[in-house]
Amino acid sequence: MNIDWTKFEQVAIGAIGFTTFLVVAFSFGVRLLTNAQNLTPAAKKGDVKAARSELLNRIAAYALFAVSAVVLAYAVFVMFETMYTKK
Repeated sequence: MNIDWTKFEQVAIGAIGFTTFLVVAFSFGVRLLTNAQNLTPAAKKGDVKAARSELLNRIAAYALFAVSAVVLAYAVFVMFETMYTKK
């Protein structure tokens, strides 16, 4: 059995990079969604600044969740493309 160490290194770096980016993006999304949920009572009482902050936090959180989903879908696509392409 012969291992191509350069390809192994590329796969390891790619896997760690994708995983790190995915975890960071999703974690920031959860944090921003929590911030929005904490601002909801003040926004319901009529605080305009809290309502604006809540909206921006929710938009950013959902955007980060979407980015996480796209990155995950791309990683799965690359994995399956690599596994099932004939060489």
